[in-house]
Amino acid sequence: MRKYVLTDKAGSTAERLRVTAGKFVHAAAPDGDEPLTRMTAEGHDSPLLAALEAPGPTDPHARLFMLNTHAVTKDPKKPQAYTVVKEIPAPAVTLEHKLIFGISAICMIYKNAEFRQWTKNWLSGQDRSVATARAIKEALKKEALAAGALEALAAWSETAGRDEETVHEHGDTEKRALHIAAAAELAARPEADADEVAGAIALATRGIDRYQDKVDLVDLAEKVVGHRSSPLRKPS
Repeated sequence: MRKYVLTDKAGSTAERLRVTAGKFVHAAAPDGDEPLTRMTAEGHDSPLLAALEAPGPTDPHARLFMLNTHAVTKDPKKPQAYTVVKEIPAPAVTLEHKLIFGISAICMIYKNAEFRQWTKNWLSGQDRSVATARAIKEALKKEALAAGALEALAAWSETAGRDEETVHEHGDTEKRALHIAAAAELAARPEADADEVAGAIALATRGIDRYQDKVDLVDLAEKVVGHRSSPLRKPS
């Protein structure tokens, strides 16, 4: 299994795990505390995904590590793994890339018509105004409140099994849409705060890999970084 992990200049991940190049044999229990096992579980499927989904503004000093992990024992009581860790060049991505990636991905998993029309206009550069992003954000807040009420009802339903699962997923995508709309609103402001924008994007895309069956994130990342889009800031 091959995964990619982005770190800061010192080699530490966002979860404060230290990465160093080398060859290691280590415990491989999926629920254990072995750092390399945790890093592999939390790693990304491509270098660009690792950079695009990294929390916070783009770090010009970020480092990227490739982890190749293989099972070396089949003893279920003492599973072990062999991991080769190699440092490779980190791809250059911008905050705009991260926002485009987030909006594009969430548009594919959240089917609200009004939200999808906004994302279409935003991605084309037709409307990236503060006012429109704020209007979408406020509409989504109301939807989120309604989803919360539906979730409570589903929990008491006689058919709660599948219904509750559906409501949970709908609520998750709805919250992601809300956070990405908030990020777009912040980014459109003349004095946009990079930390705030990056924080909202991170909330929207955290754990988005769970939707791999709905969107090819690796392919999307390639398309986003290879796309020369218009500037983030447009007149509001």
